[in-house]
Formats: sequence, structure tokens, C-alpha cells
Amino acid sequence: MQQVESVDLQQYFKNETPPHDHFVSVLRHWVQVRPDAPAFTFTDGEGSDQTLSYAELWEEVRGLAGYLQGRCGIRAGDRVLLLYPPGLDFVIGLFATHAAGAIAVPAYPPRRNRKASRIRSIVVDADARWALSTSSVVDQLSGNELHEDLVGVQLLGTDLASKRDATHWRCP
Repeated sequence: MQQVESVDLQQYFKNETPPHDHFVSVLRHWVQVRPDAPAFTFTDGEGSDQTLSYAELWEEVRGLAGYLQGRCGIRAGDRVLLLYPPGLDFVIGLFATHAAGAIAVPAYPPRRNRKASRIRSIVVDADARWALSTSSVVDQLSGNELHEDLVGVQLLGTDLASKRDATHWRCP
């Protein structure tokens, strides 16, 4: 068996070693240390890149987490289904769910015209009451009636500026 050498984090972070206590603490650390540095970049493979700096990501995360806590009533420990297509909206939703103290349950969105009990079993197993996604996915899944796999789940399109309220965010 090969022995793994311990990694000296100082060689990577210099004197900027992030905390080890929580996912959101790490993000907040980098906002303080390198606010304008790229936190995430998403590319569609066709030359269209989207980038969020640490400060931009934190602004989005704190705003959405505050909305989830204050306006939606999501509490620490609640399970939240993340039904995002690939992109930065998923990253924001994932961090915001953690920042609200909830538990993220990521899954690919179900297709509207296809029966897929996969999502229903995830909803039941996780006891998810909320599902976050983009507005376009929410519109597809809602249509004239809610997708059958999501009965009992409140859908929320999170890519709208109206779904941000940083004043209600409290660190759980």
C-alpha cells in the first residue's frame, strides 16, 4: 500500500489558509482575502464563459439564503432539492442552501413529458418540501399542472433578482 504524504497547505495558501469548520465559512474567508478573484467559471464548451468573483458569489448566496430563511421559512435541517441544469445557478443554489442551514439534495431536473419516479423517490427519501431551480425549469415543471414527481414540493425559481433578500440572512 502506498503511503500518502501530508500536504502542506501553506504552500498553496501562503498565510491565507481558509477555516475548516463550514462550507460557507470558507467562502466568507475568500471574500475577505480575495474578493475580486474568480470563484467559479462555467463554460458551455462553445466559447461562452460566465464567471463569478468571490464577492459576487457571496452577494448572490447571502441574498438567496436570506430570501429562503425570511420569505420562504426554510429552517436549519430542512431538505431542499436542487433541480438545476449545469451552470452557476447551481453553485449559487448549493451555497445558499448551506448558508440557510438547510441540506442540499442535488438531482437533475425531471423531463416534463416523461414519467420518472426517480425524482419522486428522492423527494420521499429526503423528505424534501422545497425544490430550487431556474425559472425556466420551474415553468417547464409547473406548466398547466405540477409534474407528478413533485407533488407536495414547493418549486422556486432562484435566478430572479426578486428572490434576493440579504437583510433576512442569519448564519444558522
